[in-house]
Amino acid sequence: MKKLKRILYYINKKLCDLSIWLKKDEGLKNNISSSSIIKLLALVIPIYGILYLSIFYRHFNVNYFLYFNPLDFLRIFYANNTFIIVLILALSFVLIHLLSVFRSNGKKTPLKIIFLSLSLFELSIGAIIISNAYPQLRYGFFFLFILMLAVNLLVIYHKHLDIIIYGYIAIYLLGSIMFAHYEAIKIETNKYNFDIILNDDSYLLEESKKSNCKYFVGNITNYIFIYDCLLGKMRAIPMKNVKEIRFLKKN
Repeated sequence: MKKLKRILYYINKKLCDLSIWLKKDEGLKNNISSSSIIKLLALVIPIYGILYLSIFYRHFNVNYFLYFNPLDFLRIFYANNTFIIVLILALSFVLIHLLSVFRSNGKKTPLKIIFLSLSLFELSIGAIIISNAYPQLRYGFFFLFILMLAVNLLVIYHKHLDIIIYGYIAIYLLGSIMFAHYEAIKIETNKYNFDIILNDDSYLLEESKKSNCKYFVGNITNYIFIYDCLLGKMRAIPMKNVKEIRFLKKN
């Protein structure tokens, strides 16, 4: 009985210490300039493109760097990250709103509580979205969200804003590798097909004759990739040879 009381007393003391620590309103230190942040974010686009495209096409035994074009980075970044950018803007708005509301008119809520609340919010929303949109990736992305929570806790403990910038970028790039592998497997499984007509009016792909022998893998700025099981190889067709692409309207 005495041992149980000691355990309960210890837990209660730690919870009180945690409550006192959370209530301490300590400022954050900004060790990175705005210009450095812009330069860092500008580097993210090509790094993301290199990681995503090389991992994606490597799954099909294609060396992307043989078809390298810098425009691919911008296109794939925009195509894959529109939702993420909107989510980041929304979270930024929430954070700014929390800071303006809870730290004005003499009612100051400690930054630690705001960061922890935002961490739990993004973890919950992110987990719900991933579980519904990408059920096969739920465990991998849940691990990434746990890392995001850990980064936020580090910011709270060390009080350096640059930690959250570098940490989130590293987690984001790790997620891009995971997503590229997932997308490659998805295409290989579903074997997407639609009408692709070449300049000589021959069909590269034809939806009405859809089969597993030929299917669309992907495209970059100057090439379109089709897997041909009759050849047992990937075909890289220059975009300049493609006359028309027709998509069927789904009922």
